[in-house]
Amino acid sequence: MGDGWLNAGRVFSDPAGDAVDRIDVLQVAIHEIGHALGLDGKYSGFIAQGDTRLVDLTAPRPFAGSAILIANGPHIDGFPHTPLMIERPLSGARQMISGADALLLAQLSSFNRPDLTEPSPEENGNDSRGIAMSTLSSSPTCPTNDATDTGVW
Repeated sequence: MGDGWLNAGRVFSDPAGDAVDRIDVLQVAIHEIGHALGLDGKYSGFIAQGDTRLVDLTAPRPFAGSAILIANGPHIDGFPHTPLMIERPLSGARQMISGADALLLAQLSSFNRPDLTEPSPEENGNDSRGIAMSTLSSSPTCPTNDATDTGVW
């Protein structure tokens, strides 16, 4: 348990018009909702983690035995891709909730069965899904991208 592929970033890019080099307001709103759902220094589920910067994933959630690194704010850190709950958003892109975001919030809020399935290509608007995947393991190190795979579907 604890080893496998986890969606670590869903980023839509190639903006047009006024969206070029701007921060997406929908992304900011969803990011702030993520803080309200538990990734907040004053939330009881987050406080229960103690002073550690690693949030341990526990059963019955997927990837039990793994840990997600937290940076200041608090925000997700340590992924080579761009989860929604990182400290600084990308300009000119729309970051949406990833499996890493959902799994962390599920752990902090004691949800046992987060839905980590990927949306269908129709929900993304086309057949080019551009989903970044990282290997999440039960080792105490940060998640890393598998160098033998592009990590994109």
